[in-house]
Amino acid sequence: LALDLGKSVEISSITIYNRPDFGDRLRDCEVRISDTLPTTPATESFKDGAKMGFFEGPGKDGELIEIVAERPLAGRYIVIMNNAKGKFGAVDLNLAEVTCMGFEQIFI
Repeated sequence: LALDLGKSVEISSITIYNRPDFGDRLRDCEVRISDTLPTTPATESFKDGAKMGFFEGPGKDGELIEIVAERPLAGRYIVIMNNAKGKFGAVDLNLAEVTCMGFEQIFI
């Protein structure tokens, strides 16, 4: 899953809202902040940008998962990847919503 923020911003945290049912499908997820979109197949790992965090899981129904960066990371895209690749029965990334907190740098 790649979320396009429209331009590069400093991102300090994201919140993943897990789906209200089958929440245990969300596991082994990596969050990266990047200025490029993934061009590799979903079966391969995306390694561009900076790793913001990781959620081992398994998730719980309706769980809120907070990923907080050690320091704000700059990028246009938030990339959330399912590294499990079907090991636990779920091939697709299953979640309900994602929000991010950050700021835009303005130079005067």
